[in-house]
Amino acid sequence: MVQVTAGEVLRFLANNPQYGRIVVHGFSIGAYVWGEVQVQMSADFERYSPIVTRVKGQVYDSIVDTPSIHKGFPLSVFPNNYVMRTAFEKYLG
Repeated sequence: MVQVTAGEVLRFLANNPQYGRIVVHGFSIGAYVWGEVQVQMSADFERYSPIVTRVKGQVYDSIVDTPSIHKGFPLSVFPNNYVMRTAFEKYLG
């Protein structure tokens, strides 16, 4: 699921070059998602190198550790839906 979200972020950045300067604030699970974006960029660096050059700064704060992802990520996706959140936790766990 995180890889899908990272792919969407990457497609947005690739399709919107008018956002010339990018500063990433990776907070909690966002730091993990940005890491997945970087993995996808490195897999096709020739295609995504223009995005890399647009990144002017990166700030990381309260990075989630891998064992906690299955709890925090579902809460951020389904904050008001207990059933979906619980199902997503079980899917990730």
